[in-house]
This record gives sequence, structure tokens and C-alpha cells, in this order.
Amino acid sequence: MPVKVRYPGVDATKGQDLKNFKALLQIFSLILRDVLRQNFDAAEIYQEIEERLQEEIDYVNQANNIAIFRRLFAAGYAEIIPQVYPDFSSRRVLTVEFIDGYKLQDILSPGVD
Repeated sequence: MPVKVRYPGVDATKGQDLKNFKALLQIFSLILRDVLRQNFDAAEIYQEIEERLQEEIDYVNQANNIAIFRRLFAAGYAEIIPQVYPDFSSRRVLTVEFIDGYKLQDILSPGVD
């Protein structure tokens, strides 16, 4: 059973990452405005990144997304979506079914052993 664990301190790290990203966006905005004479909506990009980071560290959200994908790909598709074990999962722990598959390296390098 693969288990994904969100370690303590991730929230603080996320906050620092967002702060650094905001500074980078401000610099990028200035460069675009002053050098390329382009307007740039940094607030919209920042909001999108903030929302995606929050989704990434919320394992209940990830479990719900896995359930949606299991329903969408249930009928006749070749994709196999692992089952979530809710009794062993929480906001900070995600436990899913192990599915044996191909190594990415083998798929990208066919015929090489």
C-alpha cells in the first residue's frame, strides 16, 4: 500500500514559497512593463498558484479527485486508477492501492534492456 505523508512544517514552507513567488512576480511585472511595455496581471497568477499549492497539500482533496477519476475511467478504459483507503487516510495522510506497472524509463526507451 503506497502511503503519502504530509510532514509537519509544510504549511510554513508553503507560506514562504508563496512569499518568494510573489517577489518574483513583482520583478517579472516590472521587467515586462519597463522593457517590453507589456501589462502583466501578477495577482491572477499568484492566486492560481496559491490555490494549486493548497490543493496539492490537502490529501482529502486528492482522495476526492482520485474518486472522480475512478468513476470517469471505470467503463472500458485502459487506465487503472488506484483505490483510496479512507480508513487509513486523512488530510495529512493518503493511502492508496498498490498497482504494479511499467517503469517510465522502460516506456521512454523501448528496446533498451
